[in-house]
Amino acid sequence: MINEGGNVTAVSKSGEETKAGKIPIKKIGRKKFYNFIVKLLKQINKDYKKMFDSDLWTDESIIESGFVFNGSTSFIMDPTIPDEEVVQYKESAGDLDIAVPEYTKENLFNYLSSIDGKEVIKGARYMGSNKPTVSSIGEQINCVFVLDFDGLKVPAQIDWEFLPFSETGIPTEWAKFSHSSSFDDCKAGVKAVHHKYLLRALASGISVRDDIVVCTDKSTYNNVVLTKNKAHQNPRMLKFSVGRGFRVAYEPLLDPDGNPVYIEDKQVFKALPTSDSNFVTDVLEMFKLSLNPGENIEESDIKKFWSFVGLLELLEKYSDKKSIERIHDRYLELLWGVRPQRAQELERNNPELDYKVKIGGYMKFIEKFGLPNKSVDVVTEYYNDYGKRGVSESFKSYVESLNIL
Repeated sequence: MINEGGNVTAVSKSGEETKAGKIPIKKIGRKKFYNFIVKLLKQINKDYKKMFDSDLWTDESIIESGFVFNGSTSFIMDPTIPDEEVVQYKESAGDLDIAVPEYTKENLFNYLSSIDGKEVIKGARYMGSNKPTVSSIGEQINCVFVLDFDGLKVPAQIDWEFLPFSETGIPTEWAKFSHSSSFDDCKAGVKAVHHKYLLRALASGISVRDDIVVCTDKSTYNNVVLTKNKAHQNPRMLKFSVGRGFRVAYEPLLDPDGNPVYIEDKQVFKALPTSDSNFVTDVLEMFKLSLNPGENIEESDIKKFWSFVGLLELLEKYSDKKSIERIHDRYLELLWGVRPQRAQELERNNPELDYKVKIGGYMKFIEKFGLPNKSVDVVTEYYNDYGKRGVSESFKSYVESLNIL
């Protein structure tokens, strides 16, 4: 959800409810806030180890470095960024996103239950979560701690995100990338959700194939039936999933000798089920797959792949005019499309706020490439029935979980 404070109402064992609120970083003082949170997490790690004879984080340096944090929390808690620069662009936070190893799910739930209503350190009292049972957890536990900063009491939402960690005890590259929020985007006034939107648009825009046809799942080399599914018209060979990475969406139909099958001079492909796809999650490989940069890749370019504003620079460097126009069309469709599939609504019953979030990134995109503002042709229809149609929750739930709106 797009809001100033957290969206969780935590419930204690006794039934007491605590609604999360805005965390006023600037008012607290960024340095004081950083030191407090580091102290809190180190104590939690200590208590967790005492309870289970194992670490929640085997490498505590990722707490002090800020590497354990995701979303906008990653730059709020990055000690290499000066205090004054952080609060200039991020005066408050809606919640704190903290990565924990996915295998700790049940133990962390039990640990949190054991500290119900208790102070972990002076000034940090645990008030419960919105997850009543282990089976209800899913990919994260959303809880509330009341934090006391010299009399300023803040009901702070903390989201424990269960993610893959490496053997060295740190979040994997994909865990960080998929949950990333760039300070460069924040400084540019662009919500981090646009990074993921643009990755989706990039994958689709650069891989449109008008030289192939798609057959039905049951087609064989000697009995080809072309699909009538509109989703496979002008097929996009490459797709990006915000939760799983890049994948190739189609495979060629072959005869028994391994030769490709053609109809009217167009090669026949068959849709590859998501369950049968191999997802690419290595950042360098995603960079190569989506931008085709050639052999001499600059390290600075790979770093740009992590942000929306960086992606714009990469598109300018590596993409041609036709590809950028296709990316533009797909980006527009993802933001405000109504046919064949309706674009995600990012804020329930608040079309004005949905538009405000979406238009910021879109305008940056078209200004970068001198493109016409096509949003004026689609937003009226999109917002006419906003909130009145059933919309898939997958992407919306994902971005809400990251606090990247």
